[in-house]
Amino acid sequence: MKDNKSNKFQYRKVKTIRKDGGILEPEDELV
Repeated sequence: MKDNKSNKFQYRKVKTIRKDGGILEPEDELV
C-alpha cells in the first residue's frame, strides 16, 4: 500500500515531490 508513504507527505520533510509534480521545500507544508 502506498498510503504509508502518503503519510509522510502530511509532515514537513525534506524536498518532497507533490502529486502536481512540483517540489516542496523543507519549510513548505503539504496540506
